[in-house]
Amino acid sequence: MKHFLRSKGLKATAIVLTVILAIALASVLWGGGTSFLASGVRVVTGPIERAFFGAADWAGSAVASFEEFQTLKAENAELQLKLAQMEAEIRLAKTSNEENARLRTLLGLVENGATFENVTTASVISFDASNWSSSLAIGAGSVNDVEVGDCVITAEGFLVGQIISVSATTSQVRTVIDLDSSIGALVDRNGVSGIASGDYELMRKGVLRLGYLPVGADLLNGDTVLSSGKGEAFPAGLVIGKISAYRIDDSGMNWYGEVTPSADLNAVTQIFVVR
Repeated sequence: MKHFLRSKGLKATAIVLTVILAIALASVLWGGGTSFLASGVRVVTGPIERAFFGAADWAGSAVASFEEFQTLKAENAELQLKLAQMEAEIRLAKTSNEENARLRTLLGLVENGATFENVTTASVISFDASNWSSSLAIGAGSVNDVEVGDCVITAEGFLVGQIISVSATTSQVRTVIDLDSSIGALVDRNGVSGIASGDYELMRKGVLRLGYLPVGADLLNGDTVLSSGKGEAFPAGLVIGKISAYRIDDSGMNWYGEVTPSADLNAVTQIFVVR
């Protein structure tokens, strides 16, 4: 019985709703819509209409938001590309500025009296240090007009060493602390002259010896030692290093200075070959 009533009730409700919707449609089509019945229909159908149009508005907003997101995504990608291009330009400008700084250093050396027949820039390829030698390989050779005996300096004008062998595209450099290194030198402060050379004991400390000094030579820690140009193996006026100690040898008769190279021989990456 209950099932019967429930079934009949559902059918009756469906019929009523159908009639109401039909009346509402007729009211709209024939210019009604102001009757009491039409108003009643509006009460019933209003929430449905609002829900439908609300859903339509939400869908429209969602589409607009998606399109805006896609636009922002494209603009972001374009900005990232421009940023990458700007960073590349900055790196290029930095490289150019560093190269210009090196060239200005060379110009300063020339203006201070240094004369170079030939200048070649090169990168350091490798280092080779042992108890008996100190050398490095550079990426420039005979095709770059590099020759045995050429002088090697840093961008700051610090003396690194001398070319001792050359291939087509690479060269070997004997550094200033190598046992076979010998450079005519003088103290910038007072003109005291001597020979800056490699020493077996000192090479292990990364320094070289300033010997053959005149009696009573006046040396102070921090004095700058320059190449004198004597012997013509090295141009005059290049910075070899600074006095870091002043000692007397084992004989107790000869004084010598310990010179710490101004060029960081373990970290130099870019050099100039000059003659």
